[in-house]
Amino acid sequence: MTLSLALATVLVAAAALLSLGLLARLRRERTVKARLASSEARFRELVEAADDVIFRTDAEGRFSYANPAAKEALRTRRSARSWLTALSSPGTASSSRRSPAYSK
Repeated sequence: MTLSLALATVLVAAAALLSLGLLARLRRERTVKARLASSEARFRELVEAADDVIFRTDAEGRFSYANPAAKEALRTRRSARSWLTALSSPGTASSSRRSPAYSK
C-alpha cells in the first residue's frame, strides 16, 4: 500500500467517524428539543387549567401573562373591575400598562 492510499484510507475513516459523531449530536439535540417542547406543553396545560391566580409581569410591572383564573378574578372583583376600567380607558396614564397578552 502506498503512502497516498494509506492517507486516503485514514481520511475516509476520519470523515466517517466525524459524520457518525455529527449524526449522534443531531439526534441528541432533536431528542432534547422534543423533550423541552413536551415539558413546555405540560406546564402550559397545568397553568391554564389551574384554579389559582398565576400571572407574570415585565420589569416595569406590566402584565405579560395572566392565566384564565387570574383574568376571571380580575373581572369579578369590584376593585379589579375599576382597575381594569382604568387600564382600558383611552387617555389615562395607566392605559399604556395593559399588555396585549392579558387581553382576551
